[in-house]
Amino acid sequence: RFFEFEPSIMAGAWFGALRLLAPILLVTMIRKLDGEDPNVVSGMRLFFAVAQAVLFGIWGIVFFGIKSKRNDAILRVSEQDLNPTPMGMPDDSQSTEKITMTVSEYDMRMFKKNCKLKSWDLRL
Repeated sequence: RFFEFEPSIMAGAWFGALRLLAPILLVTMIRKLDGEDPNVVSGMRLFFAVAQAVLFGIWGIVFFGIKSKRNDAILRVSEQDLNPTPMGMPDDSQSTEKITMTVSEYDMRMFKKNCKLKSWDLRL
């Protein structure tokens, strides 16, 4: 048995490869489309709308998953952990005091933060 791997390792490797290659494949496919044809433009708009609907559905599943599984374990996190700086650069303006919150509160805070970021993507 020459190629024997853990399934979780292989799944992670495939997901990583797909994550890297998907944008390249999409750009290559889009370049081959005729952007002047009204049918193609309508199809691309429909594809975008369906993709956004699927993403909102996934976000809804995550939201209801967080709400349904209340985890009352206590976390102590700093403001730097909640709002990391870009590129990991140290920021002296943020306090290093530890904030106490439950895991569910932390999850909802991160969920809302990510929803705001994704809504900017949709607005643009």
